[in-house]
Amino acid sequence: MKNLYSHTLCKNDMPFTDLVLRRTEPYVDGMFITISKKSTDGTMQIVEKFAKEFKHKVDLHYEDVALPEELTKERQRQLDLTPLGAWVLFLDLDDFWLEESLK
Repeated sequence: MKNLYSHTLCKNDMPFTDLVLRRTEPYVDGMFITISKKSTDGTMQIVEKFAKEFKHKVDLHYEDVALPEELTKERQRQLDLTPLGAWVLFLDLDDFWLEESLK
């Protein structure tokens, strides 16, 4: 396989959330997604539904950091969970990758 894992931090990323995750899913071996508990626009519900559908690929976490700079700890946690030697795709939910680029 590709040995590619996506890392996503999300909060209030509608309306692109589902589209971006579904575009990326076929091209990665695993997806580490961390949702802000402060998200208020439906992103959390979309991501939770996606995680249930692709439970074999998605490792879902939640964050409630007090300061934005604390998000680096969440990125580090995702890196620590990624298999050694794997490639990482930092996937923001406003990043719509073209299929050719993902291949």
